[in-house]
Amino acid sequence: MKGHSAKDAHRINCHLKFNSMLGEKCMWTRSELKTNAKKSLTGSYWMALLVTVITGILAGNSSFFSYRLNDRDFDRMAGMNWAWADWANFMDSVWVQLIIAAISLAALIGILFRIFFSTVIEAGEARWFSRNRESKPTPSLGQLFGLFRANTWLPTVGGMFWMYLWLWIWSLLPLLAFAGAGIALGLYLGLMNPLQLPASWTFGQHWSRQWNWQDRPGQFQDWEQQFGEFFTNNQSQIAIIAAVAVGTLLLAALLSIPWINRSYAYRQTRWILGDNPRIGYRRALRLSRQMMKGHKFDTFVLDLSFIGWYILGLLAFVIGIIFVAPYYRATQAELYAVLRRNAVSQGLATMEDFGFLAVSQTATGMTGQSDLAPALSAEGPDQPDGEPSDLPGTEPEKKPESEET
Repeated sequence: MKGHSAKDAHRINCHLKFNSMLGEKCMWTRSELKTNAKKSLTGSYWMALLVTVITGILAGNSSFFSYRLNDRDFDRMAGMNWAWADWANFMDSVWVQLIIAAISLAALIGILFRIFFSTVIEAGEARWFSRNRESKPTPSLGQLFGLFRANTWLPTVGGMFWMYLWLWIWSLLPLLAFAGAGIALGLYLGLMNPLQLPASWTFGQHWSRQWNWQDRPGQFQDWEQQFGEFFTNNQSQIAIIAAVAVGTLLLAALLSIPWINRSYAYRQTRWILGDNPRIGYRRALRLSRQMMKGHKFDTFVLDLSFIGWYILGLLAFVIGIIFVAPYYRATQAELYAVLRRNAVSQGLATMEDFGFLAVSQTATGMTGQSDLAPALSAEGPDQPDGEPSDLPGTEPEKKPESEET
C-alpha cells in the first residue's frame, strides 16, 4: 500500500493554493515533477515497465514489422539478365498481383489497427500512469486495456483520431516547401535552363540493354568517367539546385515550428481521454490547448532534460532506453496532474469533466467536506476505497473515474 508521505509536499501546497485562491495557478518545476515521479514509481516500477513495453509493442512504430530493401535483395537476382521490357510481363504475373494485393491488405489492416486499437492503448497508458500516482495500490494491468469498453472505446478512438488528424494537417506545412521547390526546379530545368548531358549518356541504350545485376558498378562506369564533363557544362544549374536545396531545408525547418508547437498544445489530449473518454473529441482537444497555454516551452525543456537518460540508455546496448520510459511517463503524469488542477482552478473545467464525482463524507464524521470518488461505469460499479484523505488541512486526494483496485 502506498501511504501519504513527504512525497506529497508539493501536492499539498498545490491543494492549499487551489482551495484558497480560485483562479491561481499551481506552478511547477522540472525537479519537482521528477522527484514526485520517482516516488510514485516506488513499489510499482516493474509494473510500469511492463505497461510501457506493452504499449511500445502495440502502439509503437512499425519497425517490428518493417522490411528493408538492401543489397542482399539485388544479390539474390544475380545472374538474372532481364531486359527492362520484360518487367511489364513480370508485373502481369498472377503471383505478383497476389503479392501486391496482400501488401495492400496488410497496409489497410495496419491503418485500421493503428486507428481503432493503438490509439486506445496510448490513452490507456496515460490512464495507468495517472492512476498510479493517485491510488494507493499499484494499478492492475487491466487499466491499460480499461478503455476497451462498449461506452468508452469509440469515444477514445474519436478523440485520438481528431488529435492525430490535426497533427497530420500541421505536418503538411514543411512538405509545402519541398513541393514548391520541386515545382520551381522542374520549371527552371525543364523550360529555362535544361541540364546539358554528355553525348555518351544515352539513356535509351543503357536502360534498354540486358541488365546484369552482378555487375552493377560496371553499368555506370562510363557514366562516372563523364561526370567531370557533366559538372563543367552545368555549373550554373548545379549552383542553383544547391541553393534551392539549402533554402528549402531552412524553410521546411521554419515551417516545422508550428507543427512542433501544436504537438505540445495537443499533448494532454490522451491524458484527458484517459480520465474521461466521454468528454467529447472537440472538448478534449480544446481543453488540452487551454491547459498547455503558457507551458509549451517549459514542457519542451522538460523533454530535453531527459536526453541524458536516453543517451545512457543507448550506451546500454539500446535496451536501456526501455528502462527510462516509465520514469518519463511518470513525470508526464505529474505534469498532467498540475495542469488539470490549474484548469479547474481557472474555471476551464470541473473535476466532473475529468471523470470525477463528488460524494458525501458523512460516514467518516467529516461533515461539511466532500471527496471525489470514481463514477459508476456502464459495466457496473468499480471499487472506490471510500476512505477520506489523510492529508491534514487539504482537500482529500481525488480519485478518478472507474478506478480498479
